[in-house]
Amino acid sequence: MSQDINFKPLFDYMDEQFAGVNGRLDDLQTGQRILQTSVDSFAKSYKDNGDEILVINRRVSNHETWIKQVGSKIGLEFKS
Repeated sequence: MSQDINFKPLFDYMDEQFAGVNGRLDDLQTGQRILQTSVDSFAKSYKDNGDEILVINRRVSNHETWIKQVGSKIGLEFKS
């Protein structure tokens, strides 16, 4: 005895469900890309700021040395 079972409604329902899941996964991947880009941008800014602080500290140190040298030549004592 052979019965023809129509699975088309089941497959249509499953396709619909998988399409919804795939859409949500695409949204998650997009959000993850945006978040990763933001984190990368923040990390670069943090590193750039750290580098800039090092440069500024070096310049201030050089200026302080120069001021002490000038002060000693003109008879003024520099107190830090």
